[in-house]
Amino acid sequence: MKNLYDHIVEVMDFLICNYPNDALIKFEEVSYLIKQQDEHKMHQFLRSSVKKYNAQHNDVFAKTIQPYLDRVAKFYTVSFYS
Repeated sequence: MKNLYDHIVEVMDFLICNYPNDALIKFEEVSYLIKQQDEHKMHQFLRSSVKKYNAQHNDVFAKTIQPYLDRVAKFYTVSFYS
């Protein structure tokens, strides 16, 4: 059995990462479902009709910016030797 702190951290981590604007509204229901260890019902409850396009990879964009990333990478190298 988890202690209270671990349970709250798990609930809040899930809500803030996935539903930052609705975290307080969804807190109680998600808390209950996590206690019941019913991940399927939790995902059904939290299902959103809004697509999160910011998480999708775009090959065309990635290919377009790669030359820029290659140029600036030399300015952000990490060296352990001073």
